[in-house]
Order: sequence, then structure tokens, then C-alpha cells
Amino acid sequence: MDTTHLIQKAINGERTSLKHLYDMYVDDMYSSAFRITNSRTLSQDAVQEAFITSFNKLETLENQSNYQGWLRRIVINNSLRAVKSKINFKELGDYQIEVEDQKYWYNDISFDQIKVGIQQLPLGARTVFVLYALEGYKHSEIASAHSISISTSKTQYRYAKSCLRQILTKMYSDEI
Repeated sequence: MDTTHLIQKAINGERTSLKHLYDMYVDDMYSSAFRITNSRTLSQDAVQEAFITSFNKLETLENQSNYQGWLRRIVINNSLRAVKSKINFKELGDYQIEVEDQKYWYNDISFDQIKVGIQQLPLGARTVFVLYALEGYKHSEIASAHSISISTSKTQYRYAKSCLRQILTKMYSDEI
């Protein structure tokens, strides 16, 4: 059953449609939350709150085919709120970013391995990396959400990429 049909049924009072929507999207939303929070508990809370919010506001959703994107936005905002007080963006100053000598050094590493590496990044760098590289946010949106400058967002992203490469190289040096 497609999302638009389920939403219409839910708006009309069919409670089982809410369960179907939840089942369709919970794993994907949990993954998005966990990439930001790095905590099962915080991720579960962010996702649960997002579903409750979305279910309570289904009637306000103008384009019901955009439900997944709308829900993901709510999940990400909830996740960011959960970790915001813990983020301390590392002052990088004149941090020198390594120039990658092999353009596609990561080709032999699976996405699951990369996810393990991402979870080891410092919280601030990880948050910027996830939002920019995986969730498609712009640096201006990230900067606004965290009350930082756009250049800080860009620097944190470059720092995260550099750290991620070091982490993955150490973890999987035999495979690279």
C-alpha cells in the first residue's frame, strides 16, 4: 500500500494505517537518528517523538507523497536537539587538511564499514558530516541549526573526512 493512501486512511480515522506507516519507515528513521546521536536510547526517543508529531499533524501535510522526507526532517531535528548541548565544535584554527593521494581510496570499503568509522568521529564533526554527506543538508542550513558560521561547518566537514580516512585506514588497512 502506498504512503498517500495510508495517510488518507489515517486521516479518516483508521488507526491500523498509522501502524503501517510506522512499520514502513521506522528502520530508516532510526538509522538517520543513530548516525547523529550515536545512542540507541536517544535515537529511539527521537524517532518515537517524530512519529507522534507526524501523526498528530498528518492533516497539515500539503503533499502527502513527501511524508518520508517530512518525517526525516522531524527525526533529524529531534536528534539534533538531543545532542546539541553535548556538541563542542573543535576549534580547528589553521588545521591542515591532508590532500588525498588516491582519489578513490575508499572503493574497497563497504558502507557498513564506513558507518562504523562514522560513529567514531568526534560528535561535532560527525554531526556536520552526517547532515552534509548523508542527509543532503547545505552548509548554510547546518550553520543555522548549530549557531555556527558556514566556514566552521565546512571546516568541520573537511576535518570529519580526514578523521574518517584515518579511522578507516587503521581499521581496514589490509583491505585498502
